[in-house]
Amino acid sequence: MMTSTTPASAAETLIKLPAYSSDGAAITPILSIVPRTPPAVPKA
Repeated sequence: MMTSTTPASAAETLIKLPAYSSDGAAITPILSIVPRTPPAVPKA
């Protein structure tokens, strides 16, 4: 499975995952990191 195209498969998977399910799967991880940073930044 991953012997000759390890880096290519990983890169294609990362691009296909958000592109395939860019409905919420790609926004879920972003929303988890976005709201966790602003609260600490504005205070500083």
